[in-house]
Amino acid sequence: MSAEQLERIRELLEGRPWRFARTSPRNPHWYTLRHEWQYVGDAVFEEVVTAIREHGTTVMFDEYPYRQLHVGGRSYWTFSGSTMQEVKLIKRKRLPDGVQLALATGERERDTV
Repeated sequence: MSAEQLERIRELLEGRPWRFARTSPRNPHWYTLRHEWQYVGDAVFEEVVTAIREHGTTVMFDEYPYRQLHVGGRSYWTFSGSTMQEVKLIKRKRLPDGVQLALATGERERDTV
């Protein structure tokens, strides 16, 4: 993914409304709902989900693999097994400072979930 494409994805993600996931205290994170992307279009939501899946890093959480895209100091993911039509939300959490530094300096990524 080019730097320009990654920047576009970051801008799209940061421009959305995010809600705190109160029901997941063990893994604090935020989410944005697909239907809240209506004004930019469903195709844009699917573009972002595709970018996460195709360019993200596989991370294990509770023995399940997730594809996470690290951009703008945050990690973004969806449910891995869902079809595109089943995806109703995108989740995010802030990357730990050590991971952000490693990404900025080109060091190997570490699991972040």
